[in-house]
Amino acid sequence: RIDNSNLLMKSVIAHVIALHASMPPEASPLATLLHRLDKCQNIFILACISDIEAVLLSAVIASGGQVTRYSCECGSKYVIANCGQAMEAMRCPDCKTRTIGGGDHKSAAGNRRLDNKPIAGPIASNDQAGYIGESTNQTMMHSVRSMPPISYRILHLFVHVLISGSSPAVTNNFLQKNNQVATNAEQYCMDHIQNDWNVLKVILNCNDENLALLLHSILSLMTQNPPPASALKTPAEREEWETNFTRNYVSPQTKSVTETIANFRTMLDTASAAQGNNSGIIESWINQTQAIDDEHHARFLPRLWRKIGINSFENFRAHFNGNLSQNQKDFPFLSV
Repeated sequence: RIDNSNLLMKSVIAHVIALHASMPPEASPLATLLHRLDKCQNIFILACISDIEAVLLSAVIASGGQVTRYSCECGSKYVIANCGQAMEAMRCPDCKTRTIGGGDHKSAAGNRRLDNKPIAGPIASNDQAGYIGESTNQTMMHSVRSMPPISYRILHLFVHVLISGSSPAVTNNFLQKNNQVATNAEQYCMDHIQNDWNVLKVILNCNDENLALLLHSILSLMTQNPPPASALKTPAEREEWETNFTRNYVSPQTKSVTETIANFRTMLDTASAAQGNNSGIIESWINQTQAIDDEHHARFLPRLWRKIGINSFENFRAHFNGNLSQNQKDFPFLSV
């Protein structure tokens, strides 16, 4: 059997690039990423983490600890865990001349404590302009700001496709503005695209073909109703654009992924028939002759699950996540 997963993913990549290549640079922040990446250093990047410090510290705290922030005389920040008092000293990794930390609960000379008491809760974000490099994250519910995980993954994938469309020199310069996580621009973007693709298959409980059809459907909707232009000069503008992207393109298409895919297949068959290629229609006739036996009823439960698919927890979770905010409100006792 031929594995078409890579081909299907590349068909989506081509669609993303073709759509935004057909737009003027100022038509959408996504089009700007493709056409003028070198001009995007000082805007707030869509689906990008808000700031490095908050993300790192929140990750430490989430693992069950607490931290107290300090700064070296050179301005470099560091943290001390647990009680927040210095117990050991070392050279500052940035200036390499001064001592950070201390001993016996006393800070070394020149070090400044930034927090009155240890921080045990989430750190408020201090939004940074420009791209912030990040490692791939396989956590299914990972997101940024107020975006649902499905919407975040889709936009994150689109963004990295468009970033990779510039020359390596321009892309590397863009990716490394705030940190040095990305050392090979092409590989870095491809790793994120592949990771988002794989996570979306898990969240939506679908195969490569159906994920490709879903993303093509969203891109077609963006073609018919283009997203608004925005300079993304403030964090608020970025969050508003992300919210509109979720509301206008992702939520309508993911409330019932099975229905969206079926509708898009029908549209493709109709277009194919209009061009004189009847293979899609013939295939549908053959499918209609398949016996709907007891096994089919047991597996698909057509009356109850016709918009969800196979009768399984994974498909129910995909259906639940398709309208996450509303379902969490309606069914607060469910955790899927």
